[in-house]
Amino acid sequence: MDGAELLSRIDKELGGGPRAWSDVVIVRNVGPLTATAPLDGDVISNRGFNALVFAKGKLPTHFLKVRPVGHVQFRLEADITVRLAQDAAARHLVPGARSFAEGPARVLAEEFIDGLALDLVIRRRQRRSWHVLAADVIRSARPLLSAIAGATGPADCRRAKPPELLADLELLRSLGLDAAAGQRLAEIIQAAPLPMRPQHGDFWPRNVLKVGDDWKVLDFESCGEVVLPLYDVFHMIRGCGEAARTGKRSWIELWEDAGSNAQALVSEVHHAASGLDIQSIEAALAAYLIEFAARLHRRGIAQQRFADRLQEISRLPALLDAGALRRILS
Repeated sequence: MDGAELLSRIDKELGGGPRAWSDVVIVRNVGPLTATAPLDGDVISNRGFNALVFAKGKLPTHFLKVRPVGHVQFRLEADITVRLAQDAAARHLVPGARSFAEGPARVLAEEFIDGLALDLVIRRRQRRSWHVLAADVIRSARPLLSAIAGATGPADCRRAKPPELLADLELLRSLGLDAAAGQRLAEIIQAAPLPMRPQHGDFWPRNVLKVGDDWKVLDFESCGEVVLPLYDVFHMIRGCGEAARTGKRSWIELWEDAGSNAQALVSEVHHAASGLDIQSIEAALAAYLIEFAARLHRRGIAQQRFADRLQEISRLPALLDAGALRRILS
């Protein structure tokens, strides 16, 4: 494509021009703007680039994602990001954003946010109180997590699909998940059908920035792909606990490490679980761990890390049956 035309359109949409390409720093180049390819059920953005756009004063003003106009998943991401940035209740939690097309390229331009990623905040300052930060982020993000349902499409009363979860469970069995544990998890999931609640899908510390006294949430690439209730909350808890480097690996162990100091986090789980009984919350935790592990496998996670996930899931039924989650949330 004509780089001059793309740069001219960027100037027109974002202001601050005229720019030269020296004012644009490509931070990730994934290839020419041609068709994308499906890979094991996931659509990957294997063509395009990410870049920082600078003002004349040499300060970054926008973060750009540039992909082919025919990339359906990216168009959805761009549309959702712009809707959330315009949502009256949620826009203070996300960068300002706009999307436009030029020739074969679609551009998602997000306001550049200068902040510190949550995982670094935890590691540098508050490792021992990671659960307090997790609770604060989840509570602050409530308007955004609520707005995601509207941004991803019309309300839907369907259930999260047990057949898809069971297919993921079967995949994990083929990769070494304990057979008896797999059977028990299937029973837990089928006994408590879960309501569909669209999720951010990648709500973890590296996608959350501390900006002054506020938080900003980034990266809506997976938004709406996951519809399991509590997925985002469970994922943030895991991410914060792992950032603290406590040495605990399983979700239950992370909670037990937080102990009685995690009452604010317990309250946030109950708030996010509104309308779900404890049996459904247990099923949601099982579903989260299964779906997350299956996604990691499809994305080619290192074998050792994946083996850790399988061991965690294999131990989960015994912990749930012994009342571990009920004690944590009591």
